[in-house]
Amino acid sequence: MTRVRVRPTPADVEEPSYEVGYGKPPRFKPKQSGNAKGRPKGARNVTDTVMRHLDGAMTVRQAGKPRRMTRREVLVQKLYERALGGDNRAAALLLTYDQSNRAAVPDGASGLGGLTDEQATAILDSFVAARLAESGS
Repeated sequence: MTRVRVRPTPADVEEPSYEVGYGKPPRFKPKQSGNAKGRPKGARNVTDTVMRHLDGAMTVRQAGKPRRMTRREVLVQKLYERALGGDNRAAALLLTYDQSNRAAVPDGASGLGGLTDEQATAILDSFVAARLAESGS
């Protein structure tokens, strides 16, 4: 025989005026979180952690001289060196990345705020002409 246990409800707890159950979540008051102890402020997700580590600086030796670079730059440099050394997977990865970046910039655009190459050249020419006029006077 199965016993059904009924819990007494405290007097200060109101019964909801709506049905709660499967597919019918409890409703919360405005500005009240359903997950009060949720993710704490300042908690980092995996993407933020990876980005922070890749943006960190480190010192490497190039041609016998120390040079400060981000870890991201070091990884790309190593990938480039492996591609030049004959690693086809590294070369394919670099070429795929290059192709995807070129696809993001439309044909004839310089990547300078959506200006075409001709517009960018005209702006630079006018700037140089103005600087030459200033220095010549």
